[in-house]
Amino acid sequence: MGKVIRVDEISPGEISLIFHKLNYSTLNYFIPLFVQEAMESNGELYVAYSKDKTPESLFVYDPVEKSGTCFTNDRNTALKFYHLKPDSEFFTSFPCISSCTYETLFSIDIGMVRNDLVLKQQIQIFDEMKRGDLIRFMLNAYGKVNINWVNSALQHGEKCFICIKESKIVGMGWLGIFEGIGRLHSLYVQENYRNMRIGESLVTARIQWARFVRLRKVVSEIPEKSTYSREIAIKFGFADVGKIYRWFHP
Repeated sequence: MGKVIRVDEISPGEISLIFHKLNYSTLNYFIPLFVQEAMESNGELYVAYSKDKTPESLFVYDPVEKSGTCFTNDRNTALKFYHLKPDSEFFTSFPCISSCTYETLFSIDIGMVRNDLVLKQQIQIFDEMKRGDLIRFMLNAYGKVNINWVNSALQHGEKCFICIKESKIVGMGWLGIFEGIGRLHSLYVQENYRNMRIGESLVTARIQWARFVRLRKVVSEIPEKSTYSREIAIKFGFADVGKIYRWFHP
């Protein structure tokens, strides 16, 4: 491996070179979307080049949420990316340290989705006129949110599905779409509204939407301790297709 360089932009050709060097993962198909949203939300991009200056690996970092995702097959490159950002959350496709946790990557072909899925709670697609309500909900849920990322995600066709109770948002789940594949992410239900099947309904609504717009496949990353989300995924017919590892700088 040669140098790791922070770049202001990366071409589709360079992304393609990196993509074809990676081990197979459905999540890798979203790299162009991750890059575009990062560039539009004050994110940072780092590229590792080979000695002949060919791009080999990529690190996409959000300085607001202090979270980054590494796309590489090489452990030394992952560690080099890892040490760029102290005190940050770091995701990669393999474990590099003993203290990491993992998220299971689940996937289902839309043609295999059951036809008897029914919403147990009323779910709607977020109305952009009420963006302030969504930002406040995300801040309460996560403590921090990159508002520029929210704006970029919505601009690129990501859909945010919400559940409203007592005139306020109490549950949320995002659906990212790229190249015919949907990514279910950022599912959160306010604590005092759990055990009401809101989370299940948010998954159902996003799958139904994915079928409506004729996506080929849907994927979702679920943390190892999210037993409820794992049970929903298995109930709906999702298959375990890999893991994504999550670790912190010591």
